[in-house]
Amino acid sequence: GLSITEWNLLLGVVPPLDEASWNEAFAKYQQIPQYQLLKSHLTLDEFKTIYFWEWFHRLFGRMLGFAFLGPFLFFHFRRRLDGLYLRLGALFVLGGLQGVMGWLMVVSGLSERVYVSHLKLA
Repeated sequence: GLSITEWNLLLGVVPPLDEASWNEAFAKYQQIPQYQLLKSHLTLDEFKTIYFWEWFHRLFGRMLGFAFLGPFLFFHFRRRLDGLYLRLGALFVLGGLQGVMGWLMVVSGLSERVYVSHLKLA
């Protein structure tokens, strides 16, 4: 989860598309302790593999949010949600908080640790 060193809610949907962008992302990864202490042997191609899995994980989370938001808006505009707004709003907030907690876990491994904090993981 540490291969992507920044969180960008909208622009993070698009992975690096050219060699310069890949080199920039790899250079950012090379600045964190995980790379320096454990994975300094990684090549750019190996980095692309671990980056892909993290990017896909984040994309899946975003897709879940839209899978919830789409039907919510559809039923909202058809006025079929009477009495459900509080519950559905709470579910949407909890889903968003899951993304925030995931980012807080990642941040815990970007500066001093080589992995995410086990306390934040729990």
